[in-house]
Formats: sequence, C-alpha cells, structure tokens
Amino acid sequence: MKKYIEMKSDFAYKLLDIALLHDKLEQFLLSYSLYGIYSEKEIEEKGFPTQLIMESIYRKFRENPDMKIDQKVFQIFHDRFMSSKAGNYILPMIKELEYQLMCERNKTAPFKLDCKTLLEGLSQNIKTNKSYFENRMVDFEIHNDYLNAHYGHKFM
Repeated sequence: MKKYIEMKSDFAYKLLDIALLHDKLEQFLLSYSLYGIYSEKEIEEKGFPTQLIMESIYRKFRENPDMKIDQKVFQIFHDRFMSSKAGNYILPMIKELEYQLMCERNKTAPFKLDCKTLLEGLSQNIKTNKSYFENRMVDFEIHNDYLNAHYGHKFM
C-alpha cells in the first residue's frame, strides 16, 4: 500500500509540473480533465485527492519558492469562491482549504493563505447567489460546521 501511495504522490507532482507548464493550475486543484489524479471510479471509492493535491503544491513551494505558487493558489481560490458560476467546483477547493488550515495549525504548511478573506468571499457569494447554490447547501453546512469546530472559521 505504501508503494501505491508513493507512486500516486510522484504522479501528482509530475501532473502539477505539466499543469504549471500549460497554465492549468486551477484544473489541477480541481483534479479536472487531463489533470485528474484519480479516475472518476477512484474518486467514488477513495474520495477527492485533497492530500495528494496539496502535498504536491507544498513540495513545489519548498523546491521553488520564487515560483510563488502560494499566491497563485490563493488567487484561484479567491476567484472561484467569488464566482457566481462556481457550482460543484467549490467543494473540492473548500476541502483543500480545510487541509491548508489543518497544516497551518500543525505547522506543516510551508506557507499561509489568507483564509479569512477567502471564507468571507465565499460567504458573500453564497448569500448573493443562494438560489444558484441551493442544491449544495447541505454540503456547505457540513463543511462550515467542520471549519468552525476545528479552526474557528466559518463561511455561513
């Protein structure tokens, strides 16, 4: 099992390099299309590959901080959380933000994101576009409760 995890980790990191080369970091963060770490079947079985995605981002930052991947990730989260057409793509990024907060708390994140600004943007977007996000409200409430209970942050 450990060998499989190492293989997936290396694959994710190589996929990140390709995504960066083609200016597709957002698709990598969403594990979307050609930049998906898991197949749809694997996502159904194992869940979204949040840890693999974020650990690849962290590794890239540690190896090349001048690339400013932290700022790129923040901007993508910000743009997506503020978008009225974010739809299903918000949930993977909320999970990644949860992972980021956990790593910040554990002091294992190599950088910090302005999570307060991101969650305020998400909150405003949900309020403004409530009817658009109506089918996602239960998911949002679950993640909001988790963020509030574990990190003192909430967006609803």
